[in-house]
Amino acid sequence: MQAALEATARGHQVILCEAGEKLGALKFADNDCWFKEPMRRWREYQIAKVLRSGAEVRLNTMVTKELVTEVNPDVLIIAVGGEPFAIPVPGADGSNVVFGAYLTPQTKIGKNVVIIGGGFIGCEEAIDLAHKGHEVTILEMLDDLASECGRMHRLGLIHELENEHIHKAVGMRCTKIDISGVYAMNKEGKEIFYPCDTVVMASGMRSRSTQVSALQGLVGETYVIGDARKASKIMNATRDAYDAVTALGYM
Repeated sequence: MQAALEATARGHQVILCEAGEKLGALKFADNDCWFKEPMRRWREYQIAKVLRSGAEVRLNTMVTKELVTEVNPDVLIIAVGGEPFAIPVPGADGSNVVFGAYLTPQTKIGKNVVIIGGGFIGCEEAIDLAHKGHEVTILEMLDDLASECGRMHRLGLIHELENEHIHKAVGMRCTKIDISGVYAMNKEGKEIFYPCDTVVMASGMRSRSTQVSALQGLVGETYVIGDARKASKIMNATRDAYDAVTALGYM
């Protein structure tokens, strides 16, 4: 959406294709999390701006090689985003495992929850679930939680984790998941069992590289932006969009 806004503002004709039925598919913003309301408002603001921008919006439209050939654009901007991935351990595909980035109000979550991954997604989901009355434990391989966050963001997260009395187990590597809980090993090689009803997988995001590869090389001037280029944060994705549009014609 940001790329479309930047491009139309500079006088380019823009076709914005979205595979889903609505713009702004920030799945975690759809969760009824109390501290995500500003993100939801920002998303709706972006959507409103796009619909007023003059860009042609095509919903329920997966961009394929055939579509690109038909439209024959001068420039192709690939912003297909990223997707969560599960760590390769036995039980990761179990019925009691859900992805943190895809939690919605309809997701069934048990009373006791183990979150695998203590990055900002895992920490935010932990805070939200604990606030709603769940007993939450975070398992993290590193020695610190939310280590990829900026200082002020991290301080806020740590404060809320403590405020919600969330159990933290750092330096722990998940080895197996079963219907009764999670097995993890500490740095000394001791395996510890964490019983739970639900396992939330928050082990990171990765770009949709298969979709990106399928569209590469079709148009002479092509840009890959946002999580499609490298899984990161919304701030970096919107900056990618600005940089790509301002670079048009220089490739």
